[in-house]
Amino acid sequence: MKTQELTEGNSGDHSHEGHDGHDHHEHDGHGSESPKTLAAGVAQLTELRDAIATAMDADDLKKADGPVHQVGHLLEQIGDLAGEAGLNETEEKDVKAAITTLFESFASLDKTIHGKSDGKSWKDVSSDIDQAISALQNISSEATPQTESDETKEEE
Repeated sequence: MKTQELTEGNSGDHSHEGHDGHDHHEHDGHGSESPKTLAAGVAQLTELRDAIATAMDADDLKKADGPVHQVGHLLEQIGDLAGEAGLNETEEKDVKAAITTLFESFASLDKTIHGKSDGKSWKDVSSDIDQAISALQNISSEATPQTESDETKEEE
């Protein structure tokens, strides 16, 4: 996966000119709190996607840059949370596939934001992003962290 490229940038591939010295860990107040559940992570991802879509529709690449980098960090967390969510084998594969699609799509969008000719536009990637997030939403709505499902069984 292109985790490093999306979350930190690749020195040969990603210029930090025009970033005004900011880091990529907190942008626009989003993502300051790590999600505790898969569903919370997917909800944060959806908010970031919406912020990116709004910025890209307005052709405001600078405004989209922060959320795009936050997505990379959040996808790493979602992968970890999925491992704790008590998913079956098929759901785990579907989560991994969705995360891979999202990393690739947002990394390609990041290239465009930073002026690379091999990047893709929001129009090019939005359908894949929406489908991957929809798959994660469906899986996360049915997932229950192991600790919660164990406690529920004890109460019965």
